[in-house]
Amino acid sequence: MQFYKATMLEKRYIFFSLCLSLHGPTTEGQQYNLIGSSEYAVLGEAFTWTCDMFIPPDQTVNAVTFLRNDILCGSIGLLRDQECITLSSNPRYTYGCESQSIYILTIPAENMTEYEQGSVWRCENFADDTFKSSDATLTIANTPYVLPLAKQHFIEGGNLLVTCNATQGNPSSTAIFWTKSNDPGFRQTGITLRLPNIHRNSSGIYKCTAENTYSNREKGTNSRDMVIDVLYPPSVSTLPQQQIIEGEDLLVTCNATQGNPSSTAIFWSKSNDPGFRQTGTTLRLLNIHRNSSGTYICTAENMYNTGEKGTTSQNMVINVLYPPSVYTFTQQQIIEGKDLLVTCNATQGNPSSTAIFWRKSNDPGFKQNTSTLWLPNIHRNSSGTYKCTAENTYSNREKGTNSRDMVIDVLYKPVIKNKIVTIVNNTENAELIREIDSNPLSNISWYNRAELLDTQTSVKIANFTIKNASCVDTKNFTLSASNVVQRNVTSMVELIVNCKPEIKDDDITIEITSASRNVSFSTTVIAYPEPRYRLMYKNGTINTEMKVNVHKNALNNFTIHCEQQFVREMDSETYSLKVDNFLGSSTIFVHISKQEKPSSPIIIESVCKGTSARIKWKSSFDGGPVHSFFIVALSDALQIVG
Repeated sequence: MQFYKATMLEKRYIFFSLCLSLHGPTTEGQQYNLIGSSEYAVLGEAFTWTCDMFIPPDQTVNAVTFLRNDILCGSIGLLRDQECITLSSNPRYTYGCESQSIYILTIPAENMTEYEQGSVWRCENFADDTFKSSDATLTIANTPYVLPLAKQHFIEGGNLLVTCNATQGNPSSTAIFWTKSNDPGFRQTGITLRLPNIHRNSSGIYKCTAENTYSNREKGTNSRDMVIDVLYPPSVSTLPQQQIIEGEDLLVTCNATQGNPSSTAIFWSKSNDPGFRQTGTTLRLLNIHRNSSGTYICTAENMYNTGEKGTTSQNMVINVLYPPSVYTFTQQQIIEGKDLLVTCNATQGNPSSTAIFWRKSNDPGFKQNTSTLWLPNIHRNSSGTYKCTAENTYSNREKGTNSRDMVIDVLYKPVIKNKIVTIVNNTENAELIREIDSNPLSNISWYNRAELLDTQTSVKIANFTIKNASCVDTKNFTLSASNVVQRNVTSMVELIVNCKPEIKDDDITIEITSASRNVSFSTTVIAYPEPRYRLMYKNGTINTEMKVNVHKNALNNFTIHCEQQFVREMDSETYSLKVDNFLGSSTIFVHISKQEKPSSPIIIESVCKGTSARIKWKSSFDGGPVHSFFIVALSDALQIVG
C-alpha cells in the first residue's frame, strides 16, 4: 500500500479516516509491546519508549497513540509515501517512526525530571484501542541516599567504627564504600568504616559513597562527607639528664608540640614528691640543693571535647653534684714529743669518689695526701690550724671541695727566758721581768729564798716590782713557773741596786790595856759597786801602819778587817775609816780606849729615911769595861743590899 502525497490538512484527514477503519481484534499470536530504552530512566537523560506494533487485519495504515497515565500524549504513523506524521503531540516529548511497525516517543533529557517518575505508559492502535500494549511504568533510576554523618571526635589509639546508613536507590542493589579526601589510595568497602588503633594522621574528611548500577551500566552515586577529628595529646620533646652543681640556678624548658586540640597546659612534677608542682614550660630550681636530685616529669595536656584529658609526659633526671662533707673536728691538745694521729672522716658527695688531703695554714709546703694526719714526736712548732679537705670531681672536670679546720695545740713545759741582770739605783723602783714560753700559759710565783713574794696566773710575761729599792735588795730572786705539763720550773732573777756604802756599825770602840800590843777590828759594808776605803788618823793623815783587808761576802757585801801590831804601850786614839764609791761615802769612827783602874764614884745624892735610902752617883771613869758598883747598908747586923 502506498501513501499519496497530499496537503497537511489532507494528511490529517486521511490519517484520521484510516485510523477509523483500522480496528479489530488482535491477530492471533501477535501483540503490541511498549519497551523503554532502559530498565530505568535517568534524571536529566533522554528516555525513549518504543512501541512495537502490527497492522491489524483489514488495515492498511500504521499508526499508534501513546498514552501517559491514560491521557493522550500524541499519535504517530506513516503515510503512504512513508512520511512520518504526528497528531495531538505533547511538546514535552518527541516522536519518531522507526519502521512500519516500530514507533518511538522520546522524553528529552531536559524534560526527564521527577515529573515522569511512576508515570504509566502504553501504546495502542490509533483507531482501535483494543489493539494495545500492556501498561509500562516509567521508573526513574535514582541513586541511594546516604544519611548524614556526624563529625567524629575520637581519641588516638582507640578503635573507630562508623556505619554509613543509606536508603536504597533505584535499582535497590546498593554498594557502599569509603574513601578519604587527599588520599587516593584509601578505600574501604562496606557500610562500616573501621580504623583500629586510630592515629592522628587518620584525621581528615572521609566520604561514604552509596551507588547502584543502572541498566545502561551507568552508576548512580550519592555521597556524604564525614570529618574525623582524631584527638591526641601534645608531644613532649625528650629531656636530657641535667647535671648541675649544688647552689647554682637550674632552668629547664619543656618543649611540646601541640596536640589536638591545640590549647596546651604544661606543668612539672617530681617522682616520689606529691607536693611538688610547677606550672609553666620552664622548671625553675634556684640555689639548687642536693635534695632536689631525682626524676622530674614534664607533662603537657590538652582537654578533649569529651571531657577527658590528653596527656604526654617526659621524664628528666636531675643529678645535683655536690662535694663531700667533712665531719667537724674537736681541738687537739697533745703534749710535745708524743705522736699525733687524727682521721678525717667525710660523707661522700656526688659523685661518690672522694680524695682527702691535709694542709696547714701559713705553711704552703705542708701537705699529706691521706685521710689520717700523722705527726710523730710532735713539736711545739706543729701547733696551728690544719685543714682537712675532701674533694670529688664533677663531670665538667670542676672540683667539689669541702674543708674543716682543726686546731692542734701542742702543750709544752715552761721555759723561762734568760735576761741580763736588772740594775737600778738606790731608791728607784726595780721591775723584774721575765718572758715565759709555755703552753698553756704558766702560773708563776716570785720568791726571796723561801719567802713567797707574789703570784700571777696564766701569764706570758712575769713581772715583779720592788719599790724604793735599797742595797739590801741586791740579790737573786727565784721565779717559779708551772703548767699542766710540768710544775715548778725555776730560774734565778738577779737584781743589783747601785748604792753608796752602808755601814752596819759606824762607831767602834776598842778597849786596850797598858799591856796590849795588838789592835784589830772588823766591820761589814754594803755597797755597789765595790767601795774604796781609807783609814786616817784624827788629824786627817792616812794610817799606813794598820793593815786593812777587804773580803767580799756577796756581790754588795764586804767585810773590812783592820789589824795593827804595837811595840810600845799604846795610848787612846781615834781613827776614821772612810768607805766610798761613785754614789757616795760613809765613815766609820774607831775609838781605841786605854783601860784604867776605876776611882771611887762621885756621890751626887744621898737620902736616908727610917726604913729606906736613895743614893745617886756618877762613875769617876768613862770608858773601859763595865764597872760594878756595890751599895752596903749598915745596921746592927751587916747586910749587903745590892
